[in-house]
Amino acid sequence: MLTNKCLTDSKPIPVKVTTIKGGLTKQHKLLIDDLFERGLSEAEVCEKHGLAMDKLREWSMDADFRQEVYHRLFTPVTKAWVMLARSAPVVAARLIELTECEKAETARKACLDIFAMLPWECNVQNSDESETPLPPLPFSEETASKLLAVLAGEDEQSVDANDAHTISENETE
Repeated sequence: MLTNKCLTDSKPIPVKVTTIKGGLTKQHKLLIDDLFERGLSEAEVCEKHGLAMDKLREWSMDADFRQEVYHRLFTPVTKAWVMLARSAPVVAARLIELTECEKAETARKACLDIFAMLPWECNVQNSDESETPLPPLPFSEETASKLLAVLAGEDEQSVDANDAHTISENETE
C-alpha cells in the first residue's frame, strides 16, 4: 500500500486519491502560496484561512494538492539546474584557464576539478566494435596534455623536495 507523510505528521498515512471535488480552488492555491511564497507556518496558514489543522492534513493527502505542492518544491530546483547548465561552458573554460595559473596549487586543483567532472564511464572503449562510438572528450588532446603536465610537475616538485630533505640528512651523518 502506498503511503505518504503528512505535512506535519511523522507517521505514514495511506495515500488517497483526489478528495477535493472539482480540483483545487482559489483557497487551496492561496493556502499553498502562503506556505511557499509568504513563508507562513502551517499553524499560521490555518489561522489566516480559518482552517482546522485536521483539514489541512486531509488536504495534504489529496493527490491534486500534493501535486501542486510538489511543483512548488521542484520549480526552483529545476530553475537552478537550467542556470547551472547554461553556465557550464563558462565554468569549464575558466577551469581550463586556471590550469595555466602561476600558482602551482591553483593549477593542480583546477586539473583535479576538471578530471572530477569528466564522464569517466563513457571513456572506456569496449572490445565489441558493433557498439556506438563514444563521444569525444570535452577538451582537446593538447589541453589534456597540459593538465597531465601540471599534475606531473606537482608530483616532481614534491619528489624533489623529498630528495633534498634526504640529501641534507645524509650530509649531516
